[in-house]
Amino acid sequence: MVGALLFVTEAGFFNGIIYSFKKLRKSTAKGKYVSNFDDLDDTKEIHEEYNKERRFNSKKPLLIIGGFYCFAGFLLSFLLYS
Repeated sequence: MVGALLFVTEAGFFNGIIYSFKKLRKSTAKGKYVSNFDDLDDTKEIHEEYNKERRFNSKKPLLIIGGFYCFAGFLLSFLLYS
């Protein structure tokens, strides 16, 4: 689970969520008016590029070990309970 969390964080999934909330906020007339006075969106560009902030070196071994334990757990469950 830790490896999957690191993978999702590194891939920028949460940056996409932040971008979509900004677009949703500007989709209403009230949201457009409010966005003129706050500094939540400093860029006025149509498309924003978010940089990948972190690289996790321990991501791959954690994913491999987690996948192995998941597979071993399924295999043992199948063998013991069938």
